[in-house]
Amino acid sequence: MARQVEEVIKRLEERQISIEKALKELINISEDIARAEEEQKNSGLSKEEFSYFWMLREKVQNPKEIAKDIAEIFAKKKHWIFNKEDERELRVELYKKVLKQIRDIEEASELVEELLNIDRIMREGEE
Repeated sequence: MARQVEEVIKRLEERQISIEKALKELINISEDIARAEEEQKNSGLSKEEFSYFWMLREKVQNPKEIAKDIAEIFAKKKHWIFNKEDERELRVELYKKVLKQIRDIEEASELVEELLNIDRIMREGEE
């Protein structure tokens, strides 16, 4: 969702959309955020699990279970951002999990990168 906000701002700055259109899009994004927060409260998932679930929900079967598994994988490699060996091992584990659900290697690779990025953002928010 942060990426969507950045995209709207970029298009506004480049005068590709009007202020009115940008505001409408930003309002829609904020409504999506509110819905996601409400869904997270009702899901029984942790913040991290729900973040992974949200990314997986339209891409894999059983996204809730996969999100929990992915959260466990990340929990075992908490310092992956600072340790290249941990990052390599984490990527291997994520690919194993994702490739069981997504056969297209490009799509799987994009999903793994998204998972790593969202985890990085969440860890930066903890600091």
